[in-house]
Amino acid sequence: MDPNNENELSRLWELVNVLSEQLAHNRAAANELQTQATNVKSQAVHTGSGFPLRRFNLHLDVEEYNSELERMTAALAADNASITHDNKQLAALVREYEVTLESVMAKFRAAALSAQEHELGIARRYESALLESDTNALMEQLQRGSGFDATLARVSRRLRAALRLSQGERPLPEDDDSDEPHVVPEDSRDAYTGELPTDSALEREAELVRLQRENAELRRLLGAAPPEEDDGGGMLAFRAPTLPRFARRMQQTSATNGLALYTPYPGVGRGLAIGRMAPQEWSDSDVWRNVQERDARAGLLS
Repeated sequence: MDPNNENELSRLWELVNVLSEQLAHNRAAANELQTQATNVKSQAVHTGSGFPLRRFNLHLDVEEYNSELERMTAALAADNASITHDNKQLAALVREYEVTLESVMAKFRAAALSAQEHELGIARRYESALLESDTNALMEQLQRGSGFDATLARVSRRLRAALRLSQGERPLPEDDDSDEPHVVPEDSRDAYTGELPTDSALEREAELVRLQRENAELRRLLGAAPPEEDDGGGMLAFRAPTLPRFARRMQQTSATNGLALYTPYPGVGRGLAIGRMAPQEWSDSDVWRNVQERDARAGLLS
């Protein structure tokens, strides 16, 4: 026989033996699993019926089984009674705790309410005190301001009266020394009662300064005096109009008593007669000093 065939037969025989052993092992495992399934099924049936002791306590006789069952039932009843008693005690404790907590919270609410009312009362008292002090301070400040205004008004009236007296004028009728403010009647607040008082001294000074300026302009135009420059001390250098403009203005003027009228600033004031000009001995410094005095008096009267 061929050796190769013998080797193949031996190897095939070995494989058959291995498969047989594996099959026997699988058959044994299947039988074991079937037995376990049957046991589990029977346990499930007994568990659902509720009488497992009759099935699994077959080693005990009936009397011993009944005595054990009675003992177990008595123990369960005792445990049930103990648990019921504990439950009742706990329920009583819970009710007592609730009552105690309610009383404590009632006292706490009363104390909190009284404390809050006390704090609110203190806050109201302090607010009223602060409001009263602020009102008093504002009233005092208003009174001081009113007194200062009245004093200032009285001083200003006296100064105006003194200035009018120094200018040779009579004080106005409303320049009295009373501390009470001047009250305008209700029926005359919206009505014009007459012409306002005129300041003749101020108008006279303004007219004098205007005439002096016009005189200086004419003197420069006619060559009677050389033009003066600004010396830095406040003197103003008057700018004279050009000769063509001067000639046109002279042609536009009319004759009054044989004297020509010259208006250096058309539309402002009236014409100036050469024969009525200011004295020629007045210098520019005198004119400037008079202008400053007039401005100072106007500032005091304003």
